[in-house]
Amino acid sequence: MGKYTALDIASYLKFRGVDTNIRIQKLLYFLQAQFLINSNGKEPLFDDPIEAWPYGPVVRCVFNDYKKDKIIPRNVILAEDKEKIDFIINYLKKYSDMQLVNLTHMYTPWKKAWEKENEKPFPFFDNEEIKKESIYNYHIREGF
Repeated sequence: MGKYTALDIASYLKFRGVDTNIRIQKLLYFLQAQFLINSNGKEPLFDDPIEAWPYGPVVRCVFNDYKKDKIIPRNVILAEDKEKIDFIINYLKKYSDMQLVNLTHMYTPWKKAWEKENEKPFPFFDNEEIKKESIYNYHIREGF
């Protein structure tokens, strides 16, 4: 069971100055991957599903709240987790939003889910989930 909701993490990211939906979405993916790696796949950071969208991994509830300007910065993250999250924020700040999109497009978890998504009849209303096991298995082997 995840420690937080994806909205909890998104609100912390917004508090830390992450200000675009694309960047929040990609950081959620990388943070989930890192927490899965740190726990040997047993403790995700959050349980909300990550879906394969055209611009890479997306957590739908965060996307919807962000576009409605409903993500309010809150302070619910434990200090030890803030350190881990801040490390990933700082590590990835050298990349632009579109570079993060391109990075996630290179990874097998998104590619496989997107292939399944493209097999569905148009229009797409139920995006394919990128499974936590897929994220963990890929990133434990390949890193970032």
